[in-house]
Amino acid sequence: MEELEEVTAIVKEKYAAWKAKTADMTTGYEYESSYASMMQELEREIFALSTGDVPKDKNRKKNSTRDSGS
Repeated sequence: MEELEEVTAIVKEKYAAWKAKTADMTTGYEYESSYASMMQELEREIFALSTGDVPKDKNRKKNSTRDSGS
């Protein structure tokens, strides 16, 4: 359940920051573009959280196992 709480906190943080910026936007393009950027950043963070720490060494990456066990 701890991971779910971390994801929820990330979503709340990113959404609140994005929502605060929307007051300055004047066009629909700016609004939609900033939303898409926020969602991409959110997806990257959640994906990184779900996979865990990735070793920096290329040889250790090849032999590391993820939470899925593969």
